[in-house]
Amino acid sequence: MTTDARVPPVKKFKPEPKVKPEPKVKPGPKVKPEPKVKTEQMDVSETALVSTEEDGTWVETMKARSAYRNTDLPPACQDGHWPKVFLPTIYLWAGSQPNLWNISDDALLEAIQHTFNVVYPDVEYTPTVQGSVFGVTNQRLSEWRSNFGSTTIAIIIDFMARNDDTSPSELAEYLLLDYGFLYEDPDVIDKTKTFQSPFMLQLIATGHLNATASHADVPALNTDTLIVNGIDGLERALRLINDNIINVEDVLAAPLAQRKLMLKTPKVLNKATRKETWTVYAFSVNNWGSATNSFSKSACMKGKHLMRDIASMAWKLLKKSNSRLDDFLSNDDSEEFDERALV
Repeated sequence: MTTDARVPPVKKFKPEPKVKPEPKVKPGPKVKPEPKVKTEQMDVSETALVSTEEDGTWVETMKARSAYRNTDLPPACQDGHWPKVFLPTIYLWAGSQPNLWNISDDALLEAIQHTFNVVYPDVEYTPTVQGSVFGVTNQRLSEWRSNFGSTTIAIIIDFMARNDDTSPSELAEYLLLDYGFLYEDPDVIDKTKTFQSPFMLQLIATGHLNATASHADVPALNTDTLIVNGIDGLERALRLINDNIINVEDVLAAPLAQRKLMLKTPKVLNKATRKETWTVYAFSVNNWGSATNSFSKSACMKGKHLMRDIASMAWKLLKKSNSRLDDFLSNDDSEEFDERALV
């Protein structure tokens, strides 16, 4: 009888497989995630769909920040306004930031949103840090920033070419003394004339004004203050020439097609990795971030009016410039004392 009493419970267990309805759920709506699996297979460059217009005409696909291309931008941005108006406005904003090397994602995103609203007022799109507009803008901003390295070398070499009566190394050493390359007259270190040297005016004209001339008027960006970036690039260029890392005579003697390539600094062997690297002489935040910060502080201390006057002088230079730069160019409070902040 004890055995018979155990038999009924076995029958009661049979209804438990009612859990079998689970398979019925799988063939249902849950099949839809399959497309997501396909996109996830392209994980590094493409993941899930993020934003879709209700009419289904355009879908933004998320990618790694460095993987975005212009073709990934919203259709409305596939026009001349993107390179000629939108990006110059972002460059103008970046040029008014205290430290070009240290712009947060949040600050850049806010600037992008304000600019997008003005340049593309009829486009229903909200930029995000993960999206294509932010990704491509960040790439172009990095390129614009790094171009100060080659631009400043070109400016200095162009000057050396016009003053061939003195060796480039000696001339570079002379201009570096007391940061003479920043003053209207290197022989007279007049603090009221800081940032008014021919090099500085050429840098502002080429690196800032020429690149931002077609910008949109976006009051929310507060771009009325010009903080000249790239000053440290001039110092770097002079030191590279003074140390003969870049040989001016060789650059000027080379065919025009090769000059641009010769402005690149040489690779240096990294003893730790035993691989050659560009980082030693690179125009980067690690090498020149501190100098940028110091020069920017000095520029801010000069006041808005003086910087506007300097910008005005640079505009005049830009309009009548006959330099040969195109021959060289391709398209916290606690800190160590730095003399650059007092120039």
